[in-house]
Amino acid sequence: MGGDHRGFPPTPEALRQAGPSWAGALDLLSRTYWKPVYLYIRMVWKIPNEDAKDLAQQFFLHLMKNQAVERYRPTRASFRAYIKSCLKNFLLDDRRRHGSQKSGGDVSEIPLDALGEGPEAEQQFDRAWVRSVVEAALDSVRRELESSGHAASWKLFEAYDLRAPEAAKVTYVELGATHAMSEADVRNALAFVRGRLRDAVVAQVKQIVSDPEQLAEELGALKLL
Repeated sequence: MGGDHRGFPPTPEALRQAGPSWAGALDLLSRTYWKPVYLYIRMVWKIPNEDAKDLAQQFFLHLMKNQAVERYRPTRASFRAYIKSCLKNFLLDDRRRHGSQKSGGDVSEIPLDALGEGPEAEQQFDRAWVRSVVEAALDSVRRELESSGHAASWKLFEAYDLRAPEAAKVTYVELGATHAMSEADVRNALAFVRGRLRDAVVAQVKQIVSDPEQLAEELGALKLL
């Protein structure tokens, strides 16, 4: 589901600047949007795994071939909403093109009026987008801290904020005892990492939207406002 794509999510500007380098442009676009696109196709349209991957790849190629990114207008919607709209249209067009096919698992077997509609379909895409942005930010912050002498702070953050849901919660005092730090040092270290993470997420979203209202909307979706 997107492999090991990491880094900041794409921007319309970055994609335009990619020019004829399709490989670079597709890589930029898929870093954040591969998982949302794949999951939307896989879960909402009930497409088998390999077929969903193929359709996702076809969608990104379709965006580039049809210069859809160049037609994006920030004043009308967020880039995320625009990608969702393009995806719905692409899948519906694909359904119509293959309407006469009846092979197992084909998109054509699903009723047209049952596809890509309703709040749950929107939420599937949006939840995957949130995960993609946060995962990329976490990876960025981890690499930054480990290369700048703050690996211990990252370890504390992993133990406290990234622990498995079933793991018992530890206190700052317990963390401090484990890492030979005072409770105050643990508190300060966690606050530092959380601040860096928030900055990383904001930086990514700012590359997608520049309008203050859209930025506030996207950060709100990420629970940062």
